Amino acid sequence: MIRAKIRLMGRLILQARTLDRTITDMASMISPVKYDVVVEAINLVAGLNPEGTHYRAPTVATTLSTLLKNAANLWKVECLKKRDLDRKKDAEDFLSLLTVCNTAEVNRTAIENRVEHQRQKKVTLPSKSDISKLVSYVRRKRRESYKILLGMVQNNTGIVFEVWNSVATYTLISLLVFNRRRPGELERITIRDYQSLQGVEGLIVDYNKLSSSEKTASRTYKRFEIRGKLNRPVPVLVHWEIELCLDLIIKYRECVGVPAKNPYIFGLPSTDGTRQRYLRACPIMRHISSLCGAAEPHLLRVTILRKQIATQCAVMDLNDNIIKDVANFMGHAENIHNKIYRLPVETRDIVRMSNVLEMIQCTADDDDKSSGDDEDTVNTDDYPSTSNLHRTLPSTSQQHTGLSKRRLESNANENEFLEHTEINSEGLEMCTTDPTEMEITQKKRRSGNNSLLSKLFYFILSSNCRFTGLF
Repeated sequence: MIRAKIRLMGRLILQARTLDRTITDMASMISPVKYDVVVEAINLVAGLNPEGTHYRAPTVATTLSTLLKNAANLWKVECLKKRDLDRKKDAEDFLSLLTVCNTAEVNRTAIENRVEHQRQKKVTLPSKSDISKLVSYVRRKRRESYKILLGMVQNNTGIVFEVWNSVATYTLISLLVFNRRRPGELERITIRDYQSLQGVEGLIVDYNKLSSSEKTASRTYKRFEIRGKLNRPVPVLVHWEIELCLDLIIKYRECVGVPAKNPYIFGLPSTDGTRQRYLRACPIMRHISSLCGAAEPHLLRVTILRKQIATQCAVMDLNDNIIKDVANFMGHAENIHNKIYRLPVETRDIVRMSNVLEMIQCTADDDDKSSGDDEDTVNTDDYPSTSNLHRTLPSTSQQHTGLSKRRLESNANENEFLEHTEINSEGLEMCTTDPTEMEITQKKRRSGNNSLLSKLFYFILSSNCRFTGLF
């Protein structure tokens, strides 16, 4: 993340130098007279089109604006330390321009483009069969490596680093896939965090009141907390097999050359005393996903798996409390969990919402009987083929004559319709041909519930109901 920001700032400085040769470094850019050059450099780096309406990389534009503000604030602090009041004033003026003008010139267009890209981007989730293949492969390899390492310990043949590293690798991926944690959170688990591992027996007073499945889960899993994003504590569930592997990894880590000062469970040997190395989860995940036999191994990535569990929660129709618990377990804010990680489910929109909309757009029973055909049934007579089109189309004079007749009939029907039509406050037209029924409906509406939902249910259940003005 830090390297990406430095690289992005370097690209901005190089682009600004091509536009103005007097710019030599970041400090020379932080001046109000260089503001236009800086904005043009941002647009070029982010790929703004000639019309000025679309960025190729809108996130680059917003990120550069934020980094420039941070750099200007840091430069202002340095000017204060050096008592350089002129450059301090330039930095303050540059910040004012960024705050006032940059929002309209860069940020607004970039944010609109970013939202458009997110809306049009298609994210494919991994299939359950691919996830099952990944889990089965990792479990099998972890058990095989654990048996080999345990045999070396029991036979006193010496610990081989490759075997120890294999146990650590597959244990890390097992934790990653099961808990759906961010890779950086699990690969930097410290030994002190793991020492707080505890089960359910010591936490629940009425343990006997748990169901049989809950008791089985309490005997199978334990938990401990680690540092998550924004210093948020997040839990990690540990299967009893994973616990045995972790204990074996920690016990014999020094035998394979891992320094005692290395605080990480998945630490690696290092010749540099100032650097604490550890296993990297993302490269390992890419390598294992290509070996597990999945049909689409490129979808077996941690971020996509995290989106998959958030989407499955929506498909399973879990209640709000469970979704909130899942969001907290994943280390998400509930709003981010619902809007960013949970993807729209096309099946729910097509199957459920179509039924709701069709139910609301009800038609009268007598209209259904008079029509004789369902509105979803296609009548071939209504759609003549192009070859017979010249035989079905009337002449121009016949069209004008028919149109005049239809207008007269429409006006007459409209006058008759308005005599027996009442429009309520929500804009719903309740059509009836019986004035007595209309009076009964008026009394029910005055004395009944005023909510829109109750009115909708009443209109839907009514036999002579038509929502002609709803849509």
